[in-house]
Amino acid sequence: MDSLIADVVNPFRRGIVVSGIVIAGIVFAGLLLGALPGAGADSDELHSAASGAGWATVFTETFESGISAGWLITDENGTEGGEFYWATSAYTHSQGAASVWAIGGGTDGGLLDPETDTYPDSALSWMIYGPVDLTGTTSARLTFDHWLDTQVSLDVLQVLASTEGGNPADFDDVLTTLSGNSQGWEAQTLDISSLAGGDQVWIAFLFSSNASGSDGKGAFVDNVGLYSMVEQRVYLPAVCNEPTPTPTPTPTPSPTPEYHYLDGFDDPESGWSTVHHPDPQDWYHWFYSNGEYHLDIGDDRTDVKSSPGVELPEGDYVIEVDARFRYSGGWWTAYGILFDAKDDPDPTKSDLGDYFMLWVLWEGAGQHKWGILRDYPGGQDDMEWRLLDSQHYNYGSDGLAWNHWKIVRTANDIAIYCNGTLVGTFGHARPTTNYQVLFGLYGSTYETNYTTFSWDNYEVYPASGRRTAGWDMTPHGPIVVSGDFAMDALLPHPEE
Repeated sequence: MDSLIADVVNPFRRGIVVSGIVIAGIVFAGLLLGALPGAGADSDELHSAASGAGWATVFTETFESGISAGWLITDENGTEGGEFYWATSAYTHSQGAASVWAIGGGTDGGLLDPETDTYPDSALSWMIYGPVDLTGTTSARLTFDHWLDTQVSLDVLQVLASTEGGNPADFDDVLTTLSGNSQGWEAQTLDISSLAGGDQVWIAFLFSSNASGSDGKGAFVDNVGLYSMVEQRVYLPAVCNEPTPTPTPTPTPSPTPEYHYLDGFDDPESGWSTVHHPDPQDWYHWFYSNGEYHLDIGDDRTDVKSSPGVELPEGDYVIEVDARFRYSGGWWTAYGILFDAKDDPDPTKSDLGDYFMLWVLWEGAGQHKWGILRDYPGGQDDMEWRLLDSQHYNYGSDGLAWNHWKIVRTANDIAIYCNGTLVGTFGHARPTTNYQVLFGLYGSTYETNYTTFSWDNYEVYPASGRRTAGWDMTPHGPIVVSGDFAMDALLPHPEE
């Protein structure tokens, strides 16, 4: 642990002053993620003993109606040097009309105005959430937006975790330390999978300052979210209702669950391209970071596609993937999930030029749309754009939240699910010619000069279930294709 973190964390061991604690409602008891029924298993032979895959929302907080139940706020110094708590503020926010200011509450903090006042010396202001129950989960993420104006390395915002309790003295797991001037709002995603499976987990935001004085505003936080991944289905022998004739029956081996394709993007050698294309008229960058696959596009009206070159199942199949716009980007920014895409064996012809695509469009805050695109030689089918309902789609801050997409492809139909809810079905027959056997990803800009996207947990399996046998999973080689996309004709009109 470096000296900066040690200096900030060591005061935790002094314990808390009871008179300096404010509890914002009843401590949240956590969300227990229930098991979901197995999909596609033969009920005469198998039953599902665990939940299906997919990111689930454990909690989100936008601070629009104050600091909600479940948070504990405290000044660890009590009234020594003044009483300063986290409190809501309309001074700045990443979404909505409010965020929380690290020193805006309490007897002394309540007198401060962020328009004119700066943060005090020797602050130790805590905001703690929990406990939450992550039992039965395998991965977890914490997301939040922050705005900083502090002395570099001296006055810091820390995010911490605890499995021992919800008091400041219980926190010794520092997830990140931030300081300096952020020059506006920034989004953070922290992989906290080391906490997955715990039955009691607390998360804390701590703002601390030294005694050297400052002319900055301090720290603001907004749009906090905790998300977990439930464990994959595990298939076990069906339970027999008849009595066992012998006391020591021979056990029946359980089938091993397999996937046709699953990539969590933890390995940069997993098969997707890492390409930096610096052409000013066609600037893009595919890369791996923090267990995700990213695309940056650095100029207006560029579209680019990527594929690992792995073939889809021959029969009905399912694609699942997590995706998000990492920043708002601009007007009419879009990502897509490609399927039934061309893998032409003729090396002189372009791959991925003939495909279906789930297309998700950023058209402004709270104005994301989606549709199914059919691209073919010589043109594209007209889009039927549909507004994404906030009850089923996680908007987050300007599209920064993760959303889980599921595509169920049969011979004659395409069904689309968003975060577990069926949002549309389309009658498109699956191509049986033209080598349309690949899957991939897509990103594009339109009337904006920079946009960046993230994807995670790309999974492909047969609609009959995740058990597989005898499929050729040898990649044909990674594919990246840029340009040649008629966005003007397909984007929604203003009245749509």
